[in-house]
Amino acid sequence: MIFDAQTMQSRIIKIGASTKTNITALQQTAIIPTITTAEAKAGVDNNIVELVDIRTDQERDEYNIGGLHFELDELEDNLDEFKPGKTYVFYCSSGKRSGEAVKLLQQQLPGIKAYSLEGGLGSW
Repeated sequence: MIFDAQTMQSRIIKIGASTKTNITALQQTAIIPTITTAEAKAGVDNNIVELVDIRTDQERDEYNIGGLHFELDELEDNLDEFKPGKTYVFYCSSGKRSGEAVKLLQQQLPGIKAYSLEGGLGSW
């Protein structure tokens, strides 16, 4: 049984004689770097961190703490906005979408330092 705690989904995979499947290795999970609210606020105050809001336009209109803004599905079209040598902190409501954004950035632009805000805006 495989259980994904982030999506709360589970799957049962039959292994052994009935499927004749040999599992030799499990897929590696991506490690998503996170940053605490206190660290992010200190970085913003010292101009060493740039915030990136990954929520929808409607969510941003309701509550905005600043920074760049791209919806998650627009991020890949705006990769040229991210410069080496800068540190970016992605945030969303809970931290899930910002984690996906960091994962995408790690794949597309491996030299960029990016973090997901731990706990999302709820912790801000």
